[in-house]
Amino acid sequence: MSSVLRRLHGVFTRRPRLPRVDLGKQCDLRKLVTQFKRLSESTEFRRRRVLYEKTVQRLAKHRQFALIEDLLEDQKQYVASSTDKFAVHLTSLYRKAGMFEHAQKLFDQLPSLKRDRSLLHLNALLAASICSKYLDKVDEIFQKLKTMDAFRSVQFWI
Repeated sequence: MSSVLRRLHGVFTRRPRLPRVDLGKQCDLRKLVTQFKRLSESTEFRRRRVLYEKTVQRLAKHRQFALIEDLLEDQKQYVASSTDKFAVHLTSLYRKAGMFEHAQKLFDQLPSLKRDRSLLHLNALLAASICSKYLDKVDEIFQKLKTMDAFRSVQFWI
């Protein structure tokens, strides 16, 4: 009897499985972005970080930065309902695409997206500035942080 109950428990408490998604077969990059946006309405799909990375990497390889911006701007609507890691992941995707200005814009928009800035977000922004070869922006970021209320308790040694 207990094995039947365990099986029923497993059936009803298991996460729903997403169908296998193969975005690599899509040749038209605009259709790829449209399909990606539609699929990202699902919370389970948004947990698949590798799909995000491969898609952004593919778009960057083809130098389709406008499509990357369109794709990641659409993802910002999910920042409030997701964890801090999702916003950090978006910042790292901007970093991998070499789009530091957009990563900085995301960091500045976090309060309006109902997400408090944290040291995780700061570290992702700093990594984006270093990987994008914007080393002069690091000092600006630290100067700006000294005036922010969220980072007043953090001491900076520069």
